[in-house]
Amino acid sequence: TGRYIGANMSYNNPLPMTDTPQNFTLVPITGSIGYFALAPDNRTDLGIHRAGGGDIVHWTTGAEASQWTLTQVNEADYITQREKLAGLLDWAAQLLEQAGTIQPSPAYKMALTENSFYSNATYKGGNIDDFTTWNVLIDNNVDTYFHSRYNNQDSDDGLDHYIRIEAPADETFRHFDFTYITRNAEGASTNITAYKIDGSPDGQTWTDICTASSGLQTGAAKQNSTGEVTAPKGTRFIRFMVTRSGGTAHNHPFFAIAEVALTNRTDDARYTPAEKYPAVTPDDMAALDQKRHDGEETLHSPAATLDDLRQQYDDLRNTYTDLLTKMGIPSRIDQTRDNQEYPAEYYNMQGVPVSRPEHGLYIRRQGQTVTKTPLK
Repeated sequence: TGRYIGANMSYNNPLPMTDTPQNFTLVPITGSIGYFALAPDNRTDLGIHRAGGGDIVHWTTGAEASQWTLTQVNEADYITQREKLAGLLDWAAQLLEQAGTIQPSPAYKMALTENSFYSNATYKGGNIDDFTTWNVLIDNNVDTYFHSRYNNQDSDDGLDHYIRIEAPADETFRHFDFTYITRNAEGASTNITAYKIDGSPDGQTWTDICTASSGLQTGAAKQNSTGEVTAPKGTRFIRFMVTRSGGTAHNHPFFAIAEVALTNRTDDARYTPAEKYPAVTPDDMAALDQKRHDGEETLHSPAATLDDLRQQYDDLRNTYTDLLTKMGIPSRIDQTRDNQEYPAEYYNMQGVPVSRPEHGLYIRRQGQTVTKTPLK
């Protein structure tokens, strides 16, 4: 959310949020060697704890508290392994392009209903009469809209305002395009100027998918789209969270949108090997393409460890080498391409794709070259 966990704690209450970074201390838990409670510097008796219902609250630092561990990571090795995996992923994409054609599954419009939606900041009270049902987001009418809470009531879970969308039964989000249309009225206070989209298999644990913080269209009945982005496998929920807008309520940006639409595409594809490689089968191409998808997910996962990166690299390299052998190519690829022919892609330092990078330090990948690049 761009904010920090506060240190003004009280027992068994949700964590406060603050705009000021806070210091925390690892307090050894009695009788649990190697485990710690995470507590603010001024309160070693209270720690950060995940309650039974999934809420993050303050709790004792005793043995019943959430237990935290420390893992030492060699940053240089981690970055090097990320760069190796990113480079091999690019080689795999080139090899598949040379091996034959891949026809992706067609995109389709997801059938959303009013039961697909939930918000942590549904408006309560006041004079907004339009929001009586979630159908306002799927009625093809820009004059009806959802407006998040702006009467200084906090959101239900203390997070920035969001709309959560559940995939239809027996479907998951995979390669999707999220589109929204602003309400049909000029009003700077509800203009969305930054958002993030997360994905979850269960509505409880969330993984970053994409962000946008510049270039968004504002004003009456304006359309914005993510373009196709990829969610982790098994994603049943996505969460559209507004992180900056023209107005705030209880320190959270509030917003209004009139329409929402989602197109989605599965991993299914048709693989046709080139005639000049008779030993290559569609399954050979599919195997490398699947390993490539797996590697991309690991590369972009903020939770990926050094061992995860190494394992994905080894798995991808083995499958890549198998296809090379069947194609009868002694070198990496017999048709090289200049790095400048590839578009530059940017990721934050956690490996999450950034469509519109602003100031800061980013991972930049262009062709086979991966660098850390500061943008000013």
